[in-house]
Amino acid sequence: ASDRSGFSGNVAECKIVKNGTAVAMAANGGRWAVVGLAETNVLAWGKSSGWPHSIELLPNDIVAVAATDTSNPANKGVYLYDVSGSRAKSPNSQNRTKFAMDNPHGLYWDVTLGRMFVSDTQGLHMCRVGYDGTTFSFDVERTWLISELGLTYAHDLMPVPGSRLLAMTTYEQIVFFDIDALD
Repeated sequence: ASDRSGFSGNVAECKIVKNGTAVAMAANGGRWAVVGLAETNVLAWGKSSGWPHSIELLPNDIVAVAATDTSNPANKGVYLYDVSGSRAKSPNSQNRTKFAMDNPHGLYWDVTLGRMFVSDTQGLHMCRVGYDGTTFSFDVERTWLISELGLTYAHDLMPVPGSRLLAMTTYEQIVFFDIDALD
């Protein structure tokens, strides 16, 4: 019951995943979950330090969560969780690692490239994520700084349906990135 309070209040993101069979949600109370739509059953859930803003499912039973925390900047980053097998519903047994970033708010896993895109204060980052069953790796391969566009503070990130575009909000406007044209 005490963990339920982490889902109440501010749900930061809720999106359809698993080919339309589930919903992934991140709540600023420090919780995240993946819920199956047909059976309205929790498939996986966990606890996050900081305030989760975005959630993404990666291959091999990995969940990524972007979190910020103005009261404790050490909690800012992208968290990766191993939710394989019985770990899916047992947060205390999940292998979890945080990779520091500057107020990350948006995540998008691109299946074609096998890369995760992250939006944070500085801009858009293309990242390689790995997991060998024990240790996570997270490498920023490329960054597009929004300051070079005269913009500030990248925020939400989402794919544009029916295209290879990513839409990213900033304080001033929405910026579109063509994933296939990124080099």
